[in-house]
This record gives sequence, structure tokens and C-alpha cells, in this order.
Amino acid sequence: MSGELCKKVFSIIFLILVLFSSTACDKKQKDPIIDKAASYKFAIYYKSFDSAPNSPEDRKISEKPLITEHDIKNYYWTSHKIEFTDEFLKNHNFDIDNDFELFSTSDKLGISDLDTALIVVKGKLIYEAGFPLKPYRSSYSGDEIVLEVAPKSNMLHIALNDPSKSKDLRKDDRIYNALKEAGVLVEK
Repeated sequence: MSGELCKKVFSIIFLILVLFSSTACDKKQKDPIIDKAASYKFAIYYKSFDSAPNSPEDRKISEKPLITEHDIKNYYWTSHKIEFTDEFLKNHNFDIDNDFELFSTSDKLGISDLDTALIVVKGKLIYEAGFPLKPYRSSYSGDEIVLEVAPKSNMLHIALNDPSKSKDLRKDDRIYNALKEAGVLVEK
């Protein structure tokens, strides 16, 4: 009798574990909501490294986005380069004649190069990206996708750090459709 009871208890525990793990997988597959109001069609938020340096999942997400579709003059789909509006450039530290040796992309956006960029469409997180580290620290972060400003340019490039290693999350249909709907998509 005790052997029979043990089998039933084990079976029940096993079923509970299977159910729990399948619901956990379902939750992970859904896109986290960053902006509950879904105020923007396309936005780039950031997670502050300083808010929890040793725990990436506990880092605070910015209340306001760094970039929205209103800051974008053109988003070039094939190269994933963002050309900013004159207003955005005026309000940020984008001096295209400046020597970029001391200023990283994150400096120009007013955040740390250890922060994480969050690419968000209609309030939902599509993917995370990093920033190239300052030249005096390292050449690149370990992130698969990085946001970088080329010298002598007013454009932000969302680049694959190593194209051979990862799926290109930048080509998500939701991003394409949001940019097209916002009227900033250039398909070349």
C-alpha cells in the first residue's frame, strides 16, 4: 500500500511541476510591457546601470523614452540607421564637428555607457541593446546589438555586434509596421 501511495504522490508532484514550468514558459514568451499607456508607436527607453549594478533584472527603466518616433526624421530600414530631427539634435549634445574620442553614444544621449537600451513598440519591449563602451575603457560591450553614433554623423546606428552569432531582432515586423505607421520609415 505504501508503494502505491508513493507513486500517486510522486505523480501528483510531477504534474504540478509540469504545469508550473509550462505557465512559466508562457509568461517568458510574452513581450513585457514597458509603457502601459502605449504613448508612442516606437520608442527607445533605457535601464539604469546605477540603479542596480549587480542585478540587471532589478535595474530601473526610465520613465520617459530617450527617443520616440517624434525625434526621428528617417529610419533607414536596411541599414537600421536613425536620422534625427533638427529639434532633437538641438536638444542633445550632437556636435557633428566634435572629435568623438571622449564622447560615446551614451554621453550624447545623456546616460551611462553601462545602461541598457530598450527598443519598444506600442508599449511592448521588442529587444534590449547595449552601447559601445567609451574608447578609453573598451571597444564594445558584450551585447548582441549596440546603438552607436558614427563620427561626423547625426545618425544613430542600431548595429549587430557580431552578425554571425545572433538572430537579427532589428528586423521584427512590429518595428517595421510601427515606423511605417509613424511615417518615418525609409525602406532603402
